Amino acid sequence: MDLQCFYQECKGHPKLKCLCKTDPIYSCSSHINDHCQLQGSHKLLPIYKALSPLIKNDFIKNFIDKYNSLGKIKSFLLEQSSYLIRKIISETQILVDNINKQQELILKSCKNAVDNSEAVLSEYINYLNIEQCRYELDFSSFSTFSVENAIKDLFAQDFNRFLKLVNIEDASEYTKMMIFFEQNSKRMVKLGVVDNSVSKVDLDIEDFLGIQPGFCRLPQRKVFYCGGLLSNFYRPIVSCYIIDPRENIAEKYPDMPNRKYLVGLCAYQNNYVYVFGGAWIFAVFSSSSERLNLETRVWESIADLPEASDYNSSAIIKDTILVTGYRIGVFSYIPSTNTFQSLLSAASGSKMLFSEEDSGFLIHGDCIFEYTNNLWEKVAKNGVVPDDPYLVSYPVKHGKWVYFLLSNNYLYRFDLFEKTVEQVILNAF
Repeated sequence: MDLQCFYQECKGHPKLKCLCKTDPIYSCSSHINDHCQLQGSHKLLPIYKALSPLIKNDFIKNFIDKYNSLGKIKSFLLEQSSYLIRKIISETQILVDNINKQQELILKSCKNAVDNSEAVLSEYINYLNIEQCRYELDFSSFSTFSVENAIKDLFAQDFNRFLKLVNIEDASEYTKMMIFFEQNSKRMVKLGVVDNSVSKVDLDIEDFLGIQPGFCRLPQRKVFYCGGLLSNFYRPIVSCYIIDPRENIAEKYPDMPNRKYLVGLCAYQNNYVYVFGGAWIFAVFSSSSERLNLETRVWESIADLPEASDYNSSAIIKDTILVTGYRIGVFSYIPSTNTFQSLLSAASGSKMLFSEEDSGFLIHGDCIFEYTNNLWEKVAKNGVVPDDPYLVSYPVKHGKWVYFLLSNNYLYRFDLFEKTVEQVILNAF
């Protein structure tokens, strides 16, 4: 990508683009302020994305894979071209051989006439018919036009269509599916975020599951699912399962220490699942928090949330877990010290947290905030996501989008680069 700074004498590497004109204006970091002082409505967007060491390796590996695949297409085309050339030469040689045979017969007839003063009767009769004529070449009826067009059509194809994307079977962190359960049932609902496909399956499990549980994604495309509510007339659930949506199986884990629902999005880090707050029976808000060791299958109590809250959401940034909820702002939890720190105050309302490498994103009210280098910045306005609905399932990242399903039965997606949210039409939900 060869871009130049708008400042003519500048040889700096452009870092930002501005959408104030029909064509984007590119600028290095040194001259962006000069551009923004010009008249116009300026909207700055980054051109490049910093890559962590892990993402960098995967990024390069992916591009090398495509590079090598294009090389194979090139070899295929050269092979096919060589075949066509060999075919043309072969067919031409057949024609030349036939002409050589005709010439040999003519020479034999001439030699017979010279040596024996005689000719084959049929040849002599043919001679009498053309006695007053001579041979003249006329190649006007011979045309390679149709062949040339056929070759052009052949090689005008989009050979990139031979590049087929296939899923990596052993990719542990990738998924395009989110799940949740119908209330007071064993029926799992699977929603494909890419194709809007919906399927339902009854799992062979011991407990009936409910709504408003705690959940999060795990490695190997599995899902953590705990707590929930069967009915307003029952106590919250204590059951806990690790679910494999691909195989439609669920493995029961030890019950939670406390009966909870309204838990929301939990966090997985270093083989632990962290569950923050939620609500006890009769919607009594809770600050109690715990974590499950997936290896030993043991629940452990951790520090309570500084404030009780329900409909919580959490995200991992490096070694820190960001935690928010309907009734609280944003806190950071550090597992190594088992302590919380207040990061951002916020009014009551639905909040969604996402993380992308070293950045966190918060959607709350009419604002979208980004958290980078321990600083919060309002990066965009939110006019799409309502204030009250809560997360029904864990968010799913696909491409540059983070998909999330809310309790109003609408699917949304957040653009990690443009910092915008849009509603996705669900055809089968």
